Amino acid sequence: MLSLITVMVVFVGISTLMQAIACDTVTHPFHSTLSRDITISEETKQVISDIIISFINSTIDFIARIVLVQSFGLTFRAVMLLWIIWAHVSDMCVMLMFCTCAVFIIPKFYDQNERLCDEAIEFTPRTPSRESSRRPLFHLMMTAGNRRRAPRIGVT
Repeated sequence: MLSLITVMVVFVGISTLMQAIACDTVTHPFHSTLSRDITISEETKQVISDIIISFINSTIDFIARIVLVQSFGLTFRAVMLLWIIWAHVSDMCVMLMFCTCAVFIIPKFYDQNERLCDEAIEFTPRTPSRESSRRPLFHLMMTAGNRRRAPRIGVT
């Protein structure tokens, strides 16, 4: 690591010295990109802030439902998920390696099996409503099993 830093410092020093000797006033390679005006309109700022605030509020409401045990099943699943993470994935390096591998494997798997994945999605019993698609990802993960089952006929 030290050798890499040394090489970088030497290279910057030599290039600066060469520019000074040649009296060259080379501009930054990304000067045109950096000099652009990148202001955001007030309307766009308002829309973005509304989206962020609604996401934060829905996440806080969802966490409050878990912490205050307003839904026992939801709280139980959250506690069990935390226990599994604590008991079986105590080494964070293994978890980070798994997530890093998943980031690269899942898109490749989807590209190779796009038709099968799309068919599997079509066979799901219900599609999420517009309201549930705005909920936090953790909420969608924890409520995936809350589907109403059809009543059994003839069972007493």
